[in-house]
Amino acid sequence: MLGGPPDGPASPAREIQEYHMETTSIVLEKILFIGVLVAVGFLCGKLRVIDHQTNLRLTDVLLLIVVPSTILSSYQITFTPELANNLLIALGLATMSHALQLVCAYVLIRKGRPNTEVERISTVYSNCGFMGIPLIHALYGAEGVLYLTAYLTCFNLLLFTHGVVMMSGQTDWKLMRKQLCSPALIATFVGVLIFLLRIRLPEVLVEAVGSLGSMNTPLAMLIAGASIAESDLKACFCNRRIYWILAIKMLIIPAVVMLAMFRLPVDPTVLYVIVIAASCPTAAIGTMFANRYGKNGGYAAQIFTLTTLVSLATIPLVTLAFGAML
Repeated sequence: MLGGPPDGPASPAREIQEYHMETTSIVLEKILFIGVLVAVGFLCGKLRVIDHQTNLRLTDVLLLIVVPSTILSSYQITFTPELANNLLIALGLATMSHALQLVCAYVLIRKGRPNTEVERISTVYSNCGFMGIPLIHALYGAEGVLYLTAYLTCFNLLLFTHGVVMMSGQTDWKLMRKQLCSPALIATFVGVLIFLLRIRLPEVLVEAVGSLGSMNTPLAMLIAGASIAESDLKACFCNRRIYWILAIKMLIIPAVVMLAMFRLPVDPTVLYVIVIAASCPTAAIGTMFANRYGKNGGYAAQIFTLTTLVSLATIPLVTLAFGAML
């Protein structure tokens, strides 16, 4: 990606500057691409090409088949000690990122307000799977997705323990066990195993899994667009409280994560992966949790919709700001 000009080698500072500028440029390009796909999904939703039931079925296909395929495919990368070390670092940084997100949510959203649980789950948990995987894959390929799996592992472990307890008010062991055996987590654990043991799957299987994984970006964005089409956009924009939640999720949390990480002596690719994952919009599963546990599902859907729309502008800004900090 980086290299010196034709007349001689570039200085390290110039190479770093070129790296960050190229990253920002790619993010802008891919966000526009994602925006087009979301718009197509929105039109499909409005025209009833994708109705609510179809959207649910497509979501199942994405979560049960496509996302695990993307994750498993990312681990078919040649093992090196540097990659293994960076994966461990990514896991540590993902843990730190989620801890910071929890602190922000609990400090900035006071207990006792209406919809406290919905607002907190909407700010802590990002759409790092639906939005993060296609964006990171476009930026860094299989290596980037490899590091993102560390973030996804933290996300799932925390969501189906802390998230369940917070939303239900009790420990739902049955749901925890079921969700911690999700296809995405299973694919992650299997992927880590074959990566560390340096096992190469048969070429025909690699090609099939890779082909399924390549569906992730268009399918995820069509689902997101169709979900937005089901929402009451007028209600989203008219709710003044939602703008505070939007500021916490899309501006304050990314800023806190960036400030905590920009001076760390870590591979910039790992840092970018964690920051972009933390900058993704609200996770769609927050709405599902709200509905399951009798909370305000309509409000959760509004937060999901507005943060998804705004993320098309904020993610490039966050990436540009982080590049300037580095």
